[in-house]
Amino acid sequence: MVDGYTFSKANKISHTWHCSSRGMMNCKARVRIDRSNTLVCVLLEHNHPPPKYIVTKDGQYLNYKLINSGRSQLLMVDGYTFSKANKISRTWHCSSSGMMNCKARVRIDRSNTLVCVLLEHNHPPPNYVVTKDGQYCKV
Repeated sequence: MVDGYTFSKANKISHTWHCSSRGMMNCKARVRIDRSNTLVCVLLEHNHPPPKYIVTKDGQYLNYKLINSGRSQLLMVDGYTFSKANKISRTWHCSSSGMMNCKARVRIDRSNTLVCVLLEHNHPPPNYVVTKDGQYCKV
């Protein structure tokens, strides 16, 4: 992670790491690390804001963001989507809570930061594609 952005290695033998949003956002940012793990070349001109993360008790980083799915706003956490229990609630339930009886839920504070997480799903995450105008469509 550099300046709040995440990077993934281009391949096993490369020392170049590309922005994790390279595929979805066509971001050109990248870093190059030498054999002693020192940054030697940095291009940090991203075309998107940095992702938001929460660190779980076991040290795992989870990506989360608010997304538009056309008819409503959803919260996406590590690929799973959540919908608000009601308009004033800060608790979000797994979008598959009704159909799959999934008990996963999260709570966010006033600044849209995750503060409480229960992420034990009983199903795989849904598949979404992002349109050119930034809408998420379930496939």
